[in-house]
Amino acid sequence: MLQESRDSLGLHLKGSIIVVDEAHNLVDAVNGTHCAEVSVNQLNAAETQLTGYFERFRTRLASGAASTSWHLRGAIASALFKCICPALAFASFGA
Repeated sequence: MLQESRDSLGLHLKGSIIVVDEAHNLVDAVNGTHCAEVSVNQLNAAETQLTGYFERFRTRLASGAASTSWHLRGAIASALFKCICPALAFASFGA
């Protein structure tokens, strides 16, 4: 439970033993809080928008910001490629 949630409920767990019921679901619950699903359309839109942003503001960006935005665009494009062409992405990764 998040610190904010414990504070709002007045729970103080220091020195306590916590028993987790339904522990077989614990891994799935933890994994579910640290992941998100992104569709191919969302990746495509993000890549298009970031490319447009970079092209429009390239001359105004500091070198660090330009590099970061271009690397982020590359990561999004790579993820998009892996979604669209998983067999090719796996083959190029293994080479």
